[in-house]
Amino acid sequence: MIFIEPGAGAAPIIDFIKSSHGPIDIEVYYLASRPILHAMAAAQRRGQLVRVIIDGRPYKMSRHLVAREIAMIKATGAEVKVAPARFDQAFRIDHAKYAVTSRRALIGTANWDYSAFHWNREYILTTSDPSLVQALHIVFRSDWDDQKAGRQPRQMAQRLVLSPRSEGRLAAVIGQPGKVEVEAEELGAAPDLLGALERKGRDARVILPARLSSLDERNVVALRQAGVEVRELPVRPIYMHAKMIVGNRIGFIGSENVSKASLDHNREIGVIVENRTELSQLRHQFTDDWESAVQ
Repeated sequence: MIFIEPGAGAAPIIDFIKSSHGPIDIEVYYLASRPILHAMAAAQRRGQLVRVIIDGRPYKMSRHLVAREIAMIKATGAEVKVAPARFDQAFRIDHAKYAVTSRRALIGTANWDYSAFHWNREYILTTSDPSLVQALHIVFRSDWDDQKAGRQPRQMAQRLVLSPRSEGRLAAVIGQPGKVEVEAEELGAAPDLLGALERKGRDARVILPARLSSLDERNVVALRQAGVEVRELPVRPIYMHAKMIVGNRIGFIGSENVSKASLDHNREIGVIVENRTELSQLRHQFTDDWESAVQ
């Protein structure tokens, strides 16, 4: 099932936690939503173990705020760790946004904070796909124990899009037959992915936020020269934070931005969307956003 923000609010994550049985493992770039924290505390009171991995240096966030975030998570009774050192560097971060229990997984584009649920365009997917659940358990345990996940998660779950090293996977999603539509927060250095978009030409449409870096702007020019239609969504009332691709056969949602750091170095988690109803949801939302965006 896919939920779309803003609109769904924190309810999809809260309901995921409330309906879970057994341990709950969460790996998220930033967690500050009080309703979600309350749901985590309630799970702990029910006797469920809750473990959380967060990024140690979120963008433009002071050490004081990170310490407060950790204290808020600990106050729920959950165990919390900062991401492994290999994802705690200047250009390598833990940018994932997922949760996994014994039978279900939740994967999205949203950080777990107020902005995600009230201002941003975000997508959240819940699934009971057993191969995906098992693969995410391996990723979480590896990051919790500061070990590399290796190839096993990718081999286990064909729908998993796991970073580092996911650019080719997303380029293949863009390269599927027929028209492709993309919503992205960034359009940075990612030659394979950008090349796939350029080859699509007029069969590709892209929506970005209205505020872009100079590199992003140069890439927009190159895409337009190749025939790709690109529009920008005004920052208010909705900020384009999504990372979404949708085509006739498959789609994608996840934490991966279009940038070398995100695709080649960060811890990122995404999922391939195959369900026809869910693909229709993504296409419908893209169409609405396209009408609100400007050239």
